[in-house]
Parts: sequence; C-alpha cells; structure tokens
Amino acid sequence: MGNSLMILIFIAFQVAIFFKYLRIKNQLKRDDLTKLYSRKSYNEFCKSNNNKTGVTFLLNLNNFRKVNDLHGHEDGDLILQETSIFLKSVFKKDKIFRISGDEFYIFSYNDKNPIYKIENLKELFSNSFLMKKYNVSFTLGYHKKSNCISSEESLKCSDMAINAIKKNSEIWYKEATSNFIEKTRRNKRIKSLLENSINTEFYAVFQPKYNLSDNTLSGAEALARWENTDLKFISPAEFIPLAEKMGIVYKIDYKIAEEAIKKVAALLEKKAVTKDFRLSFNMSSETFMREDMLPYIFDLLEFYKVDGTNIEIEITESMILKNSKTTIERLEKLKEKNIFISMDDFTAGYSTVGLLATLPVDIVKFDRSLILAMNEDKQKGKVIYKGLVKIMKSLGLKIVAEGIEKEEDLEFLIQNSVEYGQGFLLGKPQRDFLN
Repeated sequence: MGNSLMILIFIAFQVAIFFKYLRIKNQLKRDDLTKLYSRKSYNEFCKSNNNKTGVTFLLNLNNFRKVNDLHGHEDGDLILQETSIFLKSVFKKDKIFRISGDEFYIFSYNDKNPIYKIENLKELFSNSFLMKKYNVSFTLGYHKKSNCISSEESLKCSDMAINAIKKNSEIWYKEATSNFIEKTRRNKRIKSLLENSINTEFYAVFQPKYNLSDNTLSGAEALARWENTDLKFISPAEFIPLAEKMGIVYKIDYKIAEEAIKKVAALLEKKAVTKDFRLSFNMSSETFMREDMLPYIFDLLEFYKVDGTNIEIEITESMILKNSKTTIERLEKLKEKNIFISMDDFTAGYSTVGLLATLPVDIVKFDRSLILAMNEDKQKGKVIYKGLVKIMKSLGLKIVAEGIEKEEDLEFLIQNSVEYGQGFLLGKPQRDFLN
C-alpha cells in the first residue's frame, strides 16, 4: 500500500510539472502586454509554414517612441494594447504577432484584396481618441507570398517596402511587388559596388554638338557610364542618386572631368578637331561647393596643357539657388581661366530666366522637355520656344538645343537661329569618339 501511494504521489508530481511546463510554454507563445503571438511563436510559425501562400504584412507605429519618451511607458503600453485590438478586429482569421517594441507581423491566408484590410485599419486609427491624442499612425509594407519563398524571406520583402515608405512621406503603405524587390536588391548591390568601381569600371562617353548654321562639329559633352562585370550596364539614373546620398558624387564628377580634359588634349594634339572645339562636362552642386574643386580643375588643365577656351562646365539652376554668392565667386574664378560656363537643363522657369541676367554664364542648354512640349502642342510650344530664344539672344547668350530627335525639330531650330544642337538625330554618345 505504501509503495502504491508513493507511485501515485510521484505520478501526480510529474503531471503537475508537465502542466506547469505547458502553461509556461503557452505563456511564452503569447506577448504579456497585447496577448498577441510572441516573437518565439513567430519563429516557430516561420519554420513550419514556409510552403503556405498568403499575404505577409509588417506594421510599424509612427511616433510611438516619442510617446514613450515624453509621456512614459504606461501611455506607450496603452497604444500597443489598442493597436492589438484594432489588428484583431481587422485580421480576424489571421496570425498576428508582436515581434518587437512597436513592430507587428501579420500573416493572412487570404491574399484577396489586402488593401481593403489596410484601409479598415487606417479608419480605426483615424477614429481613435487615443491615437489622435498622441498623433500615432502606422506605416505598413506587405508582400504576396508564394509557396516557393520562405516566411522569413517574405517578411524581409515587406520590410523593404517599409524602408521605401520612410523615404517618401507621401505614402503610408506599399506592396513589395516582384519589380520593386528586384530594383531594391539591385540598388543595394549597386551601392555596395559603387565607390570601389569609380576608378576601375567608370568611363566617359562623348555626345557630339553641332553648329546648326553650317552642320559642323563644334564640341561634345562628356557623360558618365558604368559597366560592371556582374550587373552589366548601370544607368546614370541608378548610380548618380546613390552617389549623391553616399557623398561620393564628386569622385564621379572628377573622374569624368579628367577624362574630358584628357580627351580634348588628345584631339587637339592630333588635329582631329578645330582650335575652338569645346568639351563640356557636368558638375553637381556638391562637387562645385568643395574647397578642392577649383585647384583640381586648374591642375588638370595645366597637367594636360589644355586652354580654358576648350573646356565648358555645365551647372544647374539649383546650384545658384542653394548658395548664390559662393557659386558666383567660383564661376568668376573659372571665367578668369577662360573656361566657358553653361546652364544645363534650362526650362521656362521664371526663377532661372531672372538669374541668367546676373550670372557669368556663356551658354544656355535648352532642356529636351521644351522640344517635347512643341511636339505635344505645336502652336503654344513653338511660341514659348521662340520667346525663350529671343530672351537668350537679348542677354547675349548662346543656345544649345538638347534632345533633337526629329528632322522637323531640327528645321525649326535652324529657322529660329538656335546656334548649337545635340541629340540622337545628330549623334549618339560614343566611347570611341573621333578615335
């Protein structure tokens, strides 16, 4: 009898331990504050649901950290609890996880109309007294998961969408489409390769400019190009914005400036061009404001034995607007070396026209959009173009028309005494220009 009692007590004790273990395990599966599934549950869910299809949502609260810092964690906890109530209300049959402070993950087995759910959630936030009191909203990224991508990878895609939202304050939710994911990953790869590739993989191409009155070659513009072994051709529209964000666009500008000056020196030496031939290159506002910009250009001219009259530096309106006094001082220093200055990307903006009268500029490059405007509305477009030509001539400025692609546009420009032209009709950018 005594042994049987001991065995029963032992079994009861083991059962109690087992149930305690289950209770603790279940507690770990839930977040104490919101009663949503925890990070641990999320990890288990990812491992066992990789072959499921559905929609992965990732939600971040905006202004939540400020609530904690200014009003205390108790108020922050109220925000989190109300958020969990809203999520349960909208995503009723879905898995909802709180994976960190103000970050929530939702997996919806129904991939139809995710925007309907997002709009419902937004309405709950907008009508909430608590959320309005603390100015709390949310940003949300989502990804339509297929059965050939893991749950964790799908969450990373939603996170990419969240990061894109943070860079664009005009949107508050975004889908991570296949095109978006491909572009984001490509940009990340470009960013990782960019700085170390400038000296090894970047090169200049040269687009010819012609004197429209007699169809003779008057110059060319040096443009940056990048060809990578893995990614192949990388467009300037991809690498220039990244280089600006990374603070290394000056390295590209300096590389192309040297390529341009070296090229014009070679062309003049072998008498492939006339003595008044000019090669132009662009300079960003960041580069133009660098202390070493003027010495760098002057040293290149001296090293390659090129006169300033054979060089043209293209600037933009934004450079003047950012720091007019310093910009004008530096332009005047360049003019002292007989370097030509052109205003690039000129459109019909009033601020630009007003600036031109006060700037040490020789040439204005009419943006391609002005020609496109003529093609869209011939009558108005031509009136605007003719008016701008008259203004430039009255200011004593030469004009380069960019984006000439049709014979009829060329005819119009010649008839209206536009001095120079550039565009695919006259010549595409070439790496082996006049070799």
